[in-house]
Amino acid sequence: MDPVQQGFAVSLARPGGNVTGFTLMHTELNAKRLELLRSAFPHVTTVTAVVNPANPGQKLAFEQTETAARSMGLG
Repeated sequence: MDPVQQGFAVSLARPGGNVTGFTLMHTELNAKRLELLRSAFPHVTTVTAVVNPANPGQKLAFEQTETAARSMGLG
């Protein structure tokens, strides 16, 4: 579950209010992971993401990964 998307925090960098804790959501790194993959394997044209559709937190991660992949010309 993304605490920002769920309305628990304003942002991960500055949650605001009296919020403390941590999250394992690193969806903002998905584009960087694809860049690293592309650097290591420059001839890659297609990538596959495996997600659990029953996990609501996976939706945002998948959408961001898909957007990043499309912007890099990966299918």
